[in-house]
Amino acid sequence: MIYDINESELEFLISKVKDAIKKLNIEHENSSYDNLLTVSFGGGVVFNCLEKLNIEKIYKSADRLLYRVKENGRNNILINTI
Repeated sequence: MIYDINESELEFLISKVKDAIKKLNIEHENSSYDNLLTVSFGGGVVFNCLEKLNIEKIYKSADRLLYRVKENGRNNILINTI
């Protein structure tokens, strides 16, 4: 969890992490997508409502986002407001 960040800042941060992982050139010989390791990220941004959402609901929402981003292919990012 990262506090005090908006959607565009989160997407920028995740893009930097994704790019850094790609630059490591980690082999993934069993992948049907690429011969290098790829990562997908699903992230949710919560605005001024932490008292209304418990931590379990936040994690479940982020988990659903991760499955949605994987449905769109590999090596992707999906950011959404929770």
